[in-house]
Amino acid sequence: MKLAFSDRLRLQQMSYGSPEGSEESYAAGRIKIIKGWQECGVNPPPPNDSDVTYQELLQLKAIINVTDKFVARANEQDKPKPSFEFAFVDYMREQNVDVYDFVDQLGDDLTRIGMVHKLRYQRPRPYQIAEVYGLDLNIPLGKTTMSPSYPSNHSFIGKAIALILAERYPDHNDKLNEMGDEFGLNRVRMGWHFPSDHHAGQQLAYKIAKLDISRK
Repeated sequence: MKLAFSDRLRLQQMSYGSPEGSEESYAAGRIKIIKGWQECGVNPPPPNDSDVTYQELLQLKAIINVTDKFVARANEQDKPKPSFEFAFVDYMREQNVDVYDFVDQLGDDLTRIGMVHKLRYQRPRPYQIAEVYGLDLNIPLGKTTMSPSYPSNHSFIGKAIALILAERYPDHNDKLNEMGDEFGLNRVRMGWHFPSDHHAGQQLAYKIAKLDISRK
């Protein structure tokens, strides 16, 4: 799409800024049980004024228009407390396995790791960039969308916990990974994240899941 010079300049200078609300507390603090996380990174997101980003916005517009059935699930997973990762706890309890403390510790560390990358790349949310392109995506307000967009923490945390638990409980591999994928995909379906946010979050999850994780 051809942009006016002023709009292109605005996109090039645009960043999200500081996290707010329930996500603000994760901008600092110590990562406690995941060792070597500093060596795991993700590539930068596409530039705000790139054709890739514009095509992603068009994808979101098409996705949002056909995903009413996902709204209830996505909103349920958007609650700050209890955070979405405790769905893993509920599922494992149904299998007579208690992973509450482990998932609680993992979720805290993973959220902080994801926030390190979010603050590094400062990618605006889709609605912010869409406004400059003149696209009305009609994105609903989320409760956990007050931080930079890239990578998606729901995609990262959901997939990382799924992979880590599946390594310990391989009989539940399929269900755990299905859950982990859904958490991130529903964020894209709602327009809260670009598809590339989701992919980057999952890529980071695969790297983190291979690390030494010392359960307290």
